[in-house]
Amino acid sequence: MLMLFWEALQCNKRFRSFIIDTDRAHDFVILVLFYAMEGKNDPNKQGLVRMCVFILQTMSVEPNFGKSLNKRFEGQDTLPLNIRIQNFHGTYADYLITSIYNLLTSGKGNLEAVYPALLAIINNITPYLENLGRATSSKLLSLFASMSSPSFLFANETNYSLLISLLEALNAIIEHQFNKNPNVVYAVIRSQKRFENLRNFTLESAQEELERQKTEAAAADQPPHSRNSSGDLRSPLSARSPSLSNVPEEQSAFTIGGDDDDDSDGDEASASQPLQRRTTSPSSTAASSSSAAAPPDTLPTQLRGMSEKARGKQRAGAPSFSRQNSVSSLASLTPAASGAAPGLAFQPSAEWVEAWRTELPLHSVLALVAALGPAVAAARDDDAALAALRKASPPAGLERSPVRVHLFEWSPLALGWYESLLWGFVFTSELAYSKGSAGVWNATMVRLFRVCGAVARVSLMDANL
Repeated sequence: MLMLFWEALQCNKRFRSFIIDTDRAHDFVILVLFYAMEGKNDPNKQGLVRMCVFILQTMSVEPNFGKSLNKRFEGQDTLPLNIRIQNFHGTYADYLITSIYNLLTSGKGNLEAVYPALLAIINNITPYLENLGRATSSKLLSLFASMSSPSFLFANETNYSLLISLLEALNAIIEHQFNKNPNVVYAVIRSQKRFENLRNFTLESAQEELERQKTEAAAADQPPHSRNSSGDLRSPLSARSPSLSNVPEEQSAFTIGGDDDDDSDGDEASASQPLQRRTTSPSSTAASSSSAAAPPDTLPTQLRGMSEKARGKQRAGAPSFSRQNSVSSLASLTPAASGAAPGLAFQPSAEWVEAWRTELPLHSVLALVAALGPAVAAARDDDAALAALRKASPPAGLERSPVRVHLFEWSPLALGWYESLLWGFVFTSELAYSKGSAGVWNATMVRLFRVCGAVARVSLMDANL
């Protein structure tokens, strides 16, 4: 059913308009998210889950889809438990972003190949979203805190592309919906230090931060009597200029789980747990032969929304959708003193850091915090700060970028995955209903062939990877 639905969305413009331009889109979003959440940790359902993500991405490229998500989501208590969000009173946009956040943080690495597509969905809808809730804003900034940490950026040579994608989504909200998203604007301003430290990111400061984390972790494992009298476990390195992960988080209603009106279930990871992107081992997928980037013409590009120079580099050798360049779930990473994650296939260099750091789209965010940061700091509480932001005008240095669309693009690799999924389904149906000489084709007009067991078994193996 989902395959037929996806095919119709791609091939039939009238059907796509019929779904997107009506409230039926909301029903299908809930349906697709149900299957994705239900199978996210089941190895036998990873093909289905990936297809659900690509269906959402296909729907998200339509502007009317993003606009329709601003509708209030009623009837949360009627949803199945696995997709219900506790104490939720937001819009369909809040629900979709929260669900994507849960897929990113609780997938246990099973969905690593579609992390770029999940971020592409957020990118496609953010230029049209209004009045995102506090908890949703917190989740977006939580993802930024994880993706901008040295342990994440040094875990894989192309991890920065996911950080760029998330920054583009934040920019789209700030540039196109500034006055209608005070919660997001406030959350960004409160994370000012993280953005400034990312602008000044260097190989040396990042390695110092990783060493500090390693020292703290080692000291925490020591018996209490071996610690100093003050209980301070910080490394002397922490006295140097702050890096990304040691910026203290302010506690307020914007912290995850701290908003009574829009909260998610308890399986979310905190911002202090870095998102790690690892290099897959040969056993993780039959299609992966190394951690090197595949040729750009063999992979669908899931991430756009960056400068021309960065896109040129992406096409030249760093594709955004790749089984070779995989992403694990949000999980704690034990950093090595060298700044490289265990099992890393490359060593970061100062030239590599400088190459992508200069491409980070930080202008809009830094212009925002420079113009409105003092006013927010002077506010007596969160409510006063939000009231001031609702009356504020966009900063003078804020430039509105054109809306970019992140399409799902078919390629030989993607087509091979899809055909394997299809024939895997045919083969399992043949096994379940095989009767007589035609098996699954009994009681139909199809008399053309019978599934070849050996070929179908290979296809089924590919579908489960």
